[in-house]
Amino acid sequence: MDAHEFAVARRRWRSDGSESTAGGPRSMASNGSMSAAASAFATMAEGMDRLTAVGLDEDQARDFAVNAWVQATGHQAPAAASAMRKTAPRMLRRRYRSYRPFRRVLRMYWGRPLDLYLAICVGTHDHGKRFDDRLAAEAEERQDYHFEVRTGLYARACRPPLSVQILASLTVRRKQA
Repeated sequence: MDAHEFAVARRRWRSDGSESTAGGPRSMASNGSMSAAASAFATMAEGMDRLTAVGLDEDQARDFAVNAWVQATGHQAPAAASAMRKTAPRMLRRRYRSYRPFRRVLRMYWGRPLDLYLAICVGTHDHGKRFDDRLAAEAEERQDYHFEVRTGLYARACRPPLSVQILASLTVRRKQA
């Protein structure tokens, strides 16, 4: 949030005490307490009020608050990354375990279509490889660069469908953690 956005949001927060539907400064968490963003915004607004009370004009107070926000969030990133590295393996194991029933249902519903999709992808790829193996030497002798370009484009065209199939099957067939 830059200084201008902060000033606009602060004025809006001051002028209407109502809840914002866009998750604005006075939004509430599901348990009735203020969300973290709303709490941070309220703290910044209170700090700006105190700064203006001791004699800073509103622009200076806003700049001070924005700089403090940037510094605070900048210092939190390494700590958050470190905590994430420590907790991620356990968190992911729990998540994969909770997805087992969902993956079973996906496999029942999408297993056969994904197998057929893979068969088409592999068959198309193999057909292109046989075509290239059979005609590549002759095309090279004739210096047929069009053939080289077409087979290169064909090989590139085979990659995305295989990637899609692999990503889709990871969801369906992932080994149980």
